[in-house]
Amino acid sequence: MPETRTVHPPEFWNHLIAANAFDESLLNEMKMAVRLSPWRPFGAILVELGYMRLGQVAHLLRIQADEMHMRIGALAVREGFCTTDQIENALAVQRERNVTPIDVLVADERVDQRRLMRGLARYIADLEAIASTAEAA
Repeated sequence: MPETRTVHPPEFWNHLIAANAFDESLLNEMKMAVRLSPWRPFGAILVELGYMRLGQVAHLLRIQADEMHMRIGALAVREGFCTTDQIENALAVQRERNVTPIDVLVADERVDQRRLMRGLARYIADLEAIASTAEAA
């Protein structure tokens, strides 16, 4: 059964509201649509495809707790559990199956697509500024 997931941080939604991508009265509805959309974690997809066993994924998650900058796929290759081709295939499956907040927003005709893109661009620019500040510190 696909898991539900948490909704993106308030800043994500605030940028879209500020850009007038959709009416603020739709905010909770949009968040709920994202929260209830199916989502399969990458490790679950690796197991589902038969590339890894659950215990191997658990092992990678323990490693990732100490190496938070590493992605599960990169760890799986490094630890010899998967090939690069298997990881690329699993990523393609994840992109195909998992619905993102952007998918939900783009599919809703009440969302102004031009303003949505503008709000997303501002959100990304803010994230880049935060990352630059963190790197400089």
